[in-house]
Amino acid sequence: MGFLRDIQKDINRDASIYMVVHEHPDGDAVGSQVALTLYLRSLGWKAFMVRAEQISTTYDYFTKDVPVRCPEAISDNEDNVFIALDCSKTMRLPESMRSRKYHAVIDHHPEETPWSTYRKIDVTASSACELLMSLLTEDGYKLDNHQINEALYLGIMTDTGNFSHSNTSQHAFKCAENLVAAGVKPYQIIQQVFNNKTPEQLKLQSLFLNNVQVFSEGAIAISILKPQDYIATNTCHSDTEGFVNQLLTLKNAKIAAFIEYNEEKVGCSLRSSDPSIAVNKVAVKHGGGGHVCAAACKIDINRFNLKEFINDLDSLLKQ
Repeated sequence: MGFLRDIQKDINRDASIYMVVHEHPDGDAVGSQVALTLYLRSLGWKAFMVRAEQISTTYDYFTKDVPVRCPEAISDNEDNVFIALDCSKTMRLPESMRSRKYHAVIDHHPEETPWSTYRKIDVTASSACELLMSLLTEDGYKLDNHQINEALYLGIMTDTGNFSHSNTSQHAFKCAENLVAAGVKPYQIIQQVFNNKTPEQLKLQSLFLNNVQVFSEGAIAISILKPQDYIATNTCHSDTEGFVNQLLTLKNAKIAAFIEYNEEKVGCSLRSSDPSIAVNKVAVKHGGGGHVCAAACKIDINRFNLKEFINDLDSLLKQ
């Protein structure tokens, strides 16, 4: 019996199953949500994506006709089951979903103290979607649902940086190969994700690039966005998908940091060009986490000091 069968055996057939992902969902989060929701519904379960915040319009194509519930619509009087995807820490969940009791966690990030009944964590997987694809095929899935397949490809493609990051493995390529053999067309996914921007999103991207600063002889590249930048361009945080990766295209850049201010917190999204530069060490120091080459944290705005944060990043270059 596989993992997915294990987590189903304790669930009442009348229960509603909710797929929950981390704040500010990226392609891997959305892809895993869509794939597992549709798969469970194909087995007769009442399954739903939980949408706690606005997501990028980039993902409208992938979420079309997928049943969605907002946290406010989930009654405490119902028989509810919650599954967390692409999220290893409760603090990375949307605030409105942190107090729920989780039946299962499926993720590729290092996990904190176990916080669910069932857990499937594989840090060798490039993405939650790569791990989920293995679990689905183990459960008997025949790659015969085109929308599920496209969602899985979305997550693998985006979390590997279109198969360019250090987490791109032979198994990730094999998963992609099998999805393409089943009918997924990579150029169509790329068109939806990368070639589908609005004029407002391009203006926000222009502000992001205009705000680039370099430190440590160009080895550290950062850019900062503030609330007024989103107001000026009529955009939101979800429109920044992939921005931080652009900083690593700079010559000599080894560490990238996208720093985003809001009223109470400063969000820091970190990337490195090499696994030997473990940016997750800095993220963990500030209450976050992630992989060695991709990590994030949130810092109270009254405790955030940009100079000290840059010094923390610079210390990684000297290790």
